[in-house]
Amino acid sequence: MALLGLPLELLQRIIKETIPESIENVAVTCTTLHNASKIYLDEHNRLRKRYKHFSFSKYTLISQRGPRHTWKGHWDLVTQETGIELRGAAELIQEIVRNPVIPRYIQTADLKGSVGITDAPDDVIDEDPAHQPIFPRFKDEAVISELRNLLKDSPYLVEAGVNPEAWLSGMLDDTSGHAEVLLLTLLTNVRELALPQSWDQIPGRNSGHLRYGEETPRSDRKIIWPVLDALVRRANDPTIAEAGLSKLEIYRPFTGTGYECRNPMTVNTPFLALKSLREAYIGGCIALDDGYTGMPFDPEYPETLVDMKGLKKLKSLHIDGLTLMGPEFKKADEEYEIADAPDVYSLDEMAAPRALDLLPPSLEKFHFQTEPVGDSRRDSSNQLKKCLAALFDGFVEERGQKLPSLQEIVVEVVEDDMDSDLKGQLEERGARVVLSPAKTDPNFVTDFYRRFGVGIVH
Repeated sequence: MALLGLPLELLQRIIKETIPESIENVAVTCTTLHNASKIYLDEHNRLRKRYKHFSFSKYTLISQRGPRHTWKGHWDLVTQETGIELRGAAELIQEIVRNPVIPRYIQTADLKGSVGITDAPDDVIDEDPAHQPIFPRFKDEAVISELRNLLKDSPYLVEAGVNPEAWLSGMLDDTSGHAEVLLLTLLTNVRELALPQSWDQIPGRNSGHLRYGEETPRSDRKIIWPVLDALVRRANDPTIAEAGLSKLEIYRPFTGTGYECRNPMTVNTPFLALKSLREAYIGGCIALDDGYTGMPFDPEYPETLVDMKGLKKLKSLHIDGLTLMGPEFKKADEEYEIADAPDVYSLDEMAAPRALDLLPPSLEKFHFQTEPVGDSRRDSSNQLKKCLAALFDGFVEERGQKLPSLQEIVVEVVEDDMDSDLKGQLEERGARVVLSPAKTDPNFVTDFYRRFGVGIVH
């Protein structure tokens, strides 16, 4: 092999280019390459251990018993073993600026953590977001200079038409947003992602850009969505090699569920529009506006909502029936928002889609489930009847042609919302009707809590 005849220094320079994806394969090829690789292996193993399954460093304080009340703390095991302490997006970006190979190590990224200190009383850690982080988020002038160069060369900012200095200002002086989005553009090999808990502070494209307690925005936040758009476009473009998030397959929750964890559904939409995505788990998202605690939904990428035919490998669909009881989706202008609960709409406003037109031909199981419709002030049973009648319209005649793989249909509703005539009609169309005595959580909700260890925070 001609490669083995090269001088050691030149051979090592070539081996360095295989970090991180292939150096282990190179090192076990033969004795010569193994010996030449040795100068890199210790550092490679340290970086792989810290970054392959990445999460921010966590410092735990434990109360010590004794005559004087004291606290003792320690970092998480991976931080201890690697000596790499990273507590937030700014610190991770600083490390990437110093060593650009780091993002290529990251295959799973749990970015939920922020300052990384837990189980401590209020007098040990100040949890006031106004005091964290301390501005500017980046203080090292050499790092800021490298950041400036990185932003000038960023194809995302160029494509979005965003001034690099405006973006840098947001990274330095705002609580969240600009730094976190830049980080996402650098994650070219990540396959699983949980966003920072502060992601719910990303402003809507057309909403107000003030955060709690502000009289004026700390930075230009209107430039964030154009860069998110560029992130989606580039990730979905097969001609662009090594695009940020182009390999993302699993989108994990960045919060639990319940009132205290609520966040706008809109901030999740860029990730749902990624063609590589296979699984998405979202907690606490709100897509309705009740005029008080609600959050209106702007779909942002409407091509994902027209039908489900693009999901060419979808086998099983378990869907909340209320999502099919709203008005026809129309992205007529930039101000479009979905505000009201679906079963509030009158019969003549309902879209009432047909399953034959909505579902992909790959589907094998379709499970339609609703909570009790309406409440003590209104009766929405007619909306449910119209929805189900339309959903299975033409099923007997066209099912074999349009849904050739469909083997099982389940319609699960609260028994008070179903009459015998409708039940009979659905069964004639091949559906198995399940009547529940009261509201029950779908299986995927239970799986969500178990898999991700998140709970309900009221």
